[in-house]
Amino acid sequence: EENWKRFVYSLGNQCILERTRNSSMRNLHPDDKFEGRNSDHPFNKSTFHTSRTAHYFWINNNKKWTQKAIEENSQKTIDKIVKFYQPG
Repeated sequence: EENWKRFVYSLGNQCILERTRNSSMRNLHPDDKFEGRNSDHPFNKSTFHTSRTAHYFWINNNKKWTQKAIEENSQKTIDKIVKFYQPG
């Protein structure tokens, strides 16, 4: 639990969802959000690439939103930002 508090506001834990999907999920546990209970897998079916990428890391981490999955998602996001802003 304490370790989770360390990562809750990290870049890799921030996932954008469509407003209606996001508001319907409120304060569910991250694994419940990714599993899509009562929401038909909102991350996997999102129109936002960042949400689908986070879902991919969750799937590849045995369906657990852990420090490892968050760090992998953070690194992927950072790499994309750097690539976008590189000249040429």
